[in-house]
Amino acid sequence: MKWQILYSDSTSDSNIKNPDSRLSGGFVTKKITLSTLSQIETLKAGNEASFSGIKVSGFRKVIATENNGIDLNIKCEFIKGRTLREILTEQLSITEKVKICLEVTKKLAEVHSKEFVHLNINPDHIVLEEDNNEVYFISLGLATRIKRKIGIEKRLVFFEADYDFIAPEQTGRISTDIGFYTDIYALGIVFYWIFAKQLPFESKQGAAKIHAHIALTPKKPSELFKIPRVLSDLIMKMIEKDVQYRYHSAKGVLYDLEMILYALQKELDIEGFLLGTQDSSGVLMFSDQLYARDSQIKQLKDAFSKTVENEKNLIYVLGNSGVGKSALVERMYRPVVQSGGFFLSGKFDQLRADVPYSAFSQALGKLMNQVLLLNETELNKWKSKLHHLLQPIARVLFEVIPGLEKLLGQEPEIPVLTGTEAQLRFNYALTNFFKVFSELGRPVFIFIDDLQWSDVSSLDLMKTILLNSELNNILIVGAFRDNEITPGHLFLQFKMELEEQGIHPKEILLDNLKEEDINLLVSNVLGKSNRPLDELASIVYKKSAGNALFANQFLKAIYKNEMLFFDNEEGSWNWKIDKLISYNVEGNILNLFLETINDLQADTIAILKLASCIGNKFWLDSLVKISAQEKGKAVKDFNLALDLDLVIESLDGSFYFVHDRVQQAIYSLIEEQGKKENHLEIARILLKTTEEKDLRDAIFDIVNQYNFGKDLISDAAEIKKLCQLNSIAGQRAQNSTAYVLAQQYFENALNLLAPDAWQTDREFAYDLYLKSAVAAYQCNNQELFGKFTKLLDTNASTVLEKLKLADLKIQNANVENDQKQVIEIGLAILKLVHIDLKRYPSQLNVLFGFLRTNFRLATNSEEKILQLPEIKDEKLVIAMSIMHHMSLAAYLTEPNMLPLIMFELIRLTLKSGLGPKTPVAFVVFGYINIAFMGNMSKGLRMGQLGNSVFEILQKENEFVSFKQVYVMFISHWLKHLADSIPELEEALKKGLETGDFEFTSIIGQLIIYWNFYGGEPIPKILQRGELLSKQIAPLNQIMQIKRIDLFRQSALGLLEGVEDFDILKGEIFNEQKIDFADEPAFSLYFHNLYSQKKFLSLIFNQNETAWKYCCLEKLHLIPVKGSITEMLFYYYENLSITPIFASRSADEQKKLLKICGKNIKLIGGLVKHSEVNFQHRHEFMKAEYEALKGNFDKAIKSFTYAIRYARIHKYIQDEALMWERAGAYFASKEQPEAAQFYLTNAYKSYQKWGADAKLDQMKEHYAGMISSEDIGLNANNLDLDTILKTINLISGEMKLENILTGLMQLVCENAGADRAFLITIEKESKLIKASIDNSTNEIQVLQNIPYEQFDDISHSVINYVLRTGETLVLEDASKTLPYSDEEYISDNKIKSILCIPQRHSGVGFSLLYLENSLLSGAFTKERIEILQVMATQTAISLQNAMLLDSTNQLNEQLIKEVEVRKEVEENLRLNEKRLEEYSANLESKVKERTLDLQIEKEKSDELLLNILPFDIARELKEKGSAESKKYESATVLFTDFKGFSLIAEKMSAVDLVSEIDYCFKEFDRIIKKHGIEKIKTIGDSYMAAGGIPVENSTHPIDVINAAFDIRDFIETHKEKSIQENKPVFELRIGIHTGNVVAGIVGLNKFAYDIWGDTVNLASRMESSGEPGKINISGSTYELVNAHFACRYRGKVQAKNKGEVDMYFVERK
Repeated sequence: MKWQILYSDSTSDSNIKNPDSRLSGGFVTKKITLSTLSQIETLKAGNEASFSGIKVSGFRKVIATENNGIDLNIKCEFIKGRTLREILTEQLSITEKVKICLEVTKKLAEVHSKEFVHLNINPDHIVLEEDNNEVYFISLGLATRIKRKIGIEKRLVFFEADYDFIAPEQTGRISTDIGFYTDIYALGIVFYWIFAKQLPFESKQGAAKIHAHIALTPKKPSELFKIPRVLSDLIMKMIEKDVQYRYHSAKGVLYDLEMILYALQKELDIEGFLLGTQDSSGVLMFSDQLYARDSQIKQLKDAFSKTVENEKNLIYVLGNSGVGKSALVERMYRPVVQSGGFFLSGKFDQLRADVPYSAFSQALGKLMNQVLLLNETELNKWKSKLHHLLQPIARVLFEVIPGLEKLLGQEPEIPVLTGTEAQLRFNYALTNFFKVFSELGRPVFIFIDDLQWSDVSSLDLMKTILLNSELNNILIVGAFRDNEITPGHLFLQFKMELEEQGIHPKEILLDNLKEEDINLLVSNVLGKSNRPLDELASIVYKKSAGNALFANQFLKAIYKNEMLFFDNEEGSWNWKIDKLISYNVEGNILNLFLETINDLQADTIAILKLASCIGNKFWLDSLVKISAQEKGKAVKDFNLALDLDLVIESLDGSFYFVHDRVQQAIYSLIEEQGKKENHLEIARILLKTTEEKDLRDAIFDIVNQYNFGKDLISDAAEIKKLCQLNSIAGQRAQNSTAYVLAQQYFENALNLLAPDAWQTDREFAYDLYLKSAVAAYQCNNQELFGKFTKLLDTNASTVLEKLKLADLKIQNANVENDQKQVIEIGLAILKLVHIDLKRYPSQLNVLFGFLRTNFRLATNSEEKILQLPEIKDEKLVIAMSIMHHMSLAAYLTEPNMLPLIMFELIRLTLKSGLGPKTPVAFVVFGYINIAFMGNMSKGLRMGQLGNSVFEILQKENEFVSFKQVYVMFISHWLKHLADSIPELEEALKKGLETGDFEFTSIIGQLIIYWNFYGGEPIPKILQRGELLSKQIAPLNQIMQIKRIDLFRQSALGLLEGVEDFDILKGEIFNEQKIDFADEPAFSLYFHNLYSQKKFLSLIFNQNETAWKYCCLEKLHLIPVKGSITEMLFYYYENLSITPIFASRSADEQKKLLKICGKNIKLIGGLVKHSEVNFQHRHEFMKAEYEALKGNFDKAIKSFTYAIRYARIHKYIQDEALMWERAGAYFASKEQPEAAQFYLTNAYKSYQKWGADAKLDQMKEHYAGMISSEDIGLNANNLDLDTILKTINLISGEMKLENILTGLMQLVCENAGADRAFLITIEKESKLIKASIDNSTNEIQVLQNIPYEQFDDISHSVINYVLRTGETLVLEDASKTLPYSDEEYISDNKIKSILCIPQRHSGVGFSLLYLENSLLSGAFTKERIEILQVMATQTAISLQNAMLLDSTNQLNEQLIKEVEVRKEVEENLRLNEKRLEEYSANLESKVKERTLDLQIEKEKSDELLLNILPFDIARELKEKGSAESKKYESATVLFTDFKGFSLIAEKMSAVDLVSEIDYCFKEFDRIIKKHGIEKIKTIGDSYMAAGGIPVENSTHPIDVINAAFDIRDFIETHKEKSIQENKPVFELRIGIHTGNVVAGIVGLNKFAYDIWGDTVNLASRMESSGEPGKINISGSTYELVNAHFACRYRGKVQAKNKGEVDMYFVERK
């Protein structure tokens, strides 16, 4: 703590009183800057300041304090002297030191005699006066009165003592409470330091030092320094860990010190001196120590630990009165605060059950007090967060959170709301208030005591906190007496409602203590006694039945009545057994309290009676006022109760009864009439002493006191005043959304209302009944609402009153979802303001209205409209509001009325000015122009006009209704759907703040719709949807709630799958449980239902189902006319037609094509208005349409453009479907490579969207058509522009020269290569067909240079790709063996090389070769993918062009051959002999060529057998493919070199490869010898399997024998390597037997592989083994144990497999 010490001479300050002449006559002032202090330091400073005016002998006197809010000044008496630490710098004898210790102990005994403890004794806090060695203890930050019960907040600071001197019980880590012995421990450490010249644990720091004080025993001082052993023993007794063996009194220490000093002075031998003989306080020492509650404390601590980890929980603590519920929970105060959390506590009061949120107000008020104690930096963080989270609705919490207004200052006024709107706003504000804890990372522990007396509003508030998924870091602990929760109790309903919501709180049941616990309690209270206390403890247990409160009160009672007393001579507690047994108090603790109370003075009892009528908590100043006594006397009387622990002082200066049983006991002393008189007197005094400005804050206290005593009031004026006060209380309860209590207060007011009030005070009577009607509406009490509104109808006299009443009725009708009644009420009341709307208007009425409105607008420019004044006529404003409510009802039930309402709103605007509903009117008028008149430009202009008007008016409470229509009808023409989501979220937030629940619920539905169709990921949709449902559920708008759940279930279906596409049902939504009638009011619901079923069916390829629901959806388009929803219908209608088109008749197909064409034209017309929302959809519709018509090139081009635009505009769900439809189209055209490419990208897109169920379906539906290599999570997106250019290149192009030129240009643009070549394979010859050199930008095509004659290219690369069929990428060819050995690469310093094969129908016919001599790694994964796609896309066209070119060449060659033939025939006879010779020679060459082919075939077969097993290779050659096969039993072997990576770093690349090659070749020979199949090598790992592909029964034995040979080879090779000083390889071998699936993988470079859990487990056998050992699994062991020696290793932990049986195997 930072102190500024100021010194002033006494002569300069006349206020210093110094009756003690020994003092120096001065003072010191401690100046503390509060903003620099932590919460703990502030509490310590405040605690020292609290000693002002209190004289305690031994404590330095605190003269005065001053707190100006910035600095705290504490004026203390000045002591001219030195600290103990300063004194001990001198050389002192042992005797001198003992004398000092004696004086300090004597002074401590004086302090303790006044029932105070210091709690922070150390050498710096002990001052000896210069002249007379008078001892003073300074720094009283922790000091407290020990006999008085200490509040939990005050206990927090006890831990802040000096860690070198802190007692174990002061650390808070053990259950023992503080006591006089706590100071004795600290003083014992000081003595240790004095005599041993060191501290016992000075080498330890922080928590280790705390642990040492609790658990470690230091060396004896006599072992460190030469002092008498008895003195050393005295010090050790003072610092005993267990208080049972420590000195209990300073007097006991003092006596023993005096004996030791006497012996030292007389040089006597007292080694046998018995310590502690005089050590007993002889008084009862009560504390808050808990007994037998360790497990319960642990439960609370565990629960709070989860809270710190961002969880939220509720715990009940239950048990009988006095069992220790409150004490148990309060024990959490210190750990909570020390962990950075907030401990908030509140208590319900039986006499204040009508005060809403009373316990929560106490708790949150305490929080505000704690926050206000923070330093300036932390406080500003709170202010900033609260302002951010609560503006502009903070005021709704001012009623519930005392002190919040001090923190936030001036907050804006908020609109008055009623019913659910106000409740919603309150819940929203409260949620945001608690969010501050999460954002600041501060957990909250809320303790609510005596839940058996809770009110409905408080239980609802608790439920709101628990059910809100946005709130975390909160632990609520509720305590209640389970024996007082009777059937029908509110709390039981609360518990049931929580359980229905899936919340099942833990319960901690506290039973009474056992006899051994009471025995310990008695021992701790009485302290040391030579007489055993067992007999007394047994009596106490029987009398109290183990109730802790009862046991303590019983001890107090028998001590006070002298049935229990201390005998100083014997050093024992004594009691009279017969009197204790006959002391008849069994079963009724009230009698014990009453006995104590009745012994008090009459004046003290009288003031306590008044306090009991106030409640459990009260302020002394208020009590003094109510008592009407002189303050000094009242305080004196009250302090007698304080000293007896009947009441406790809280840290905030208030007082509360030590237990509600005490309050009840005192309250029971008052007769019924007296209670009423007291309450009435309290009410009158409170009312009289409360200023008008403070009346609202004190209203509940005043009214509740009045209501208790109202039967005694006879004065008419006072009755009227009470009536008014109940009305005020009701309104305040409404503001706090405590509607049930509000209704009770209004009911009280109505009962007090004078019979002639309608005649004598009509205005007040009307206002009271209107408020009562509002309360009935808020409580959904329709009977009372009807009764009150009927009476109000009769007495409403002005148009304004009638309009307000009608507005309330309409709100009530909305809650009932009675849209027809909304219209009826509105039509009737509007006639009072001369607005006459038709009940059932026709379309002709709408047309005439439209024309009239256009005419009116034609005479008013937009600028003129924007300059219109704002309407001030309240009647007109309410009328416009009523019309707005009617518009929504009309939209659902009477569509023709909606435009007429808007026309009327525009008329009123042009006539009277801008009203709150004017912006909505213009937006809806714009919508009418777009949807019904087809005038898009005018519609958008009107919509923008509405937006401009809204910006001018800035009506926050109209934000929601305006945004609802603007986003629904206008914004999708101007921006991406997803870009409107922030606007909708803001509108939702505003709606929750302002309580506009009718339109807020629609906003909620728009949010889920815009997320679903705006391209948002499915997990986000589900997450947002779940929260949205919780936010909208309290609004009681059933249809909107069900529509939101409908979309949530659809999203869940995409994630988890759909069982039945005809019935939308699941854990969120079930259409079979919805009983909406198929009528206009619910048409929107049915439209959404059919639309989502259609959508899911489309995604999962349920084509006929999709078409069925598309047709049903079309019947419900009226409610979505002109909206994005209607446009999306036409888009999905086309997508529903395409898959079912082929199954329809020719006539039906004509009709379907006509529908498609019409829809394409419609959506195409929208593109110019909103490219971002319609461009990709238009292209997709065109692609499907062209596909139906058989236009391949046009279809492919449109598919590509659609995908490109969908990606640009971020509509992932559309992009995924486009990829899939394009892939299916390619597949239908028998182009599997292209189909695979598109379907693989469809898979990636669905994966990105989050449609997991669709991924599973695609794997099954498109088996073999999705590239397993490309569907990983890290797959890259392709460059669609390049694909588009590629498609444009091949579209309709057949000329080889043009295709080659275009392809090389694309390579130049996308590859990042210096040079590129296209090599073709024609008639078994390889030709350089085309090339590009970027240094000259020269493209050469149709070169036809023989590959073998072309040296400027890497032949090793080309040969590898030709033979393997694989794409080859070299990041640095000059450093990659064996390619770096090639002369061309080394001479030209080639770095990056890429070679891609081009195939058609699985056959390679060309290669694309690229190189870069400047950059390593020039060809990135993304570029390679693009080039591969280009190769795939151009393969067909390139081969066709090559075939065409080849055909043309053959035709030319044929013509030449014909000419030659003619010439030959002319000269046939002349050349017959030569021809015969030529024929013979030709035949010889054919035979020779046939032989060459046979040789090549044998080589090919040999190569194939080297890659595949014989049977698999034969099947592949015969069938063209080989099916995968499952083997029920196979044995898999894995080997791996230990430490390979470290060895590899020490070897050259050539040596490393050579070494591995040498080993693996030998492995190959070994496994071939044993008839085992080699599978593959992966780096330094070698894998083989027995029992495949030819099954046999000896495979486990074969594999193990092979393993022995491999191990023997490695051991031999290791010895050779050691001799040659080469790196040594050590081998691990693992073997497992089980079922596997075997087959060929991939289209190129065939590989025979195996899969299954057996492979994984075999790998774990290797990794879990040891070098030089063969590790086998339990299943292999069962098959081979008869043939080999096996040593069981036990169950060994295997990665991802748990514990597995393993064995080492050896030859027998």
